[in-house]
Amino acid sequence: MEVIYSIYNRHRLPEFQIETNIIEENGQKKVIKKAITKEAYPHIEDIYKNYFKLKDTIINKNVKLPEILKKKDNFISFEFIEGKNFDKILFEAFLNKNEDEYFKLLDEYYKVLSISFKIVDKLFIPLETENIFKSVNLDLLNNEKKYYLLSYLDPVLSNIIIRDNSYYLIDNEWTLEGNLPVSFIFFRGL
Repeated sequence: MEVIYSIYNRHRLPEFQIETNIIEENGQKKVIKKAITKEAYPHIEDIYKNYFKLKDTIINKNVKLPEILKKKDNFISFEFIEGKNFDKILFEAFLNKNEDEYFKLLDEYYKVLSISFKIVDKLFIPLETENIFKSVNLDLLNNEKKYYLLSYLDPVLSNIIIRDNSYYLIDNEWTLEGNLPVSFIFFRGL
């Protein structure tokens, strides 16, 4: 087994402290998310459960999640997706001063976010996530027209890998019950 990449999230609260490793074993690369603390075991379970919740909201056949390879109490492993991340492609257009390509890619990113998931037309913030929005003017959120059925927080440009005309959503551990506007996720991604 060869470790290609490792990152440790010890700066988080103990219940969210995990390590992420990319390894190669028997010619196969995989991503392993492992609890650093015993308190983080439920976070691994949430990653597993949220994977299926998110998968159920995807309606675009070109948007995919890496397959789960193995799940235990303290870790979960996924297939490693080879390809180019959206962030790198967009940054290359910026560096090449290709304004048309840059804005075309931004439009493509917004389109992926707005047509790939089940959408509802009303804001819903459950009690358990209400404190996240306590300083937000909810009138602004209520004026939006498109909300995710399940709020997936991490479809940022660097977490979308493009391969064979498909968009693979990686690092999908952060979801919220309730509905966030598509525009919120778009601007968060930027």
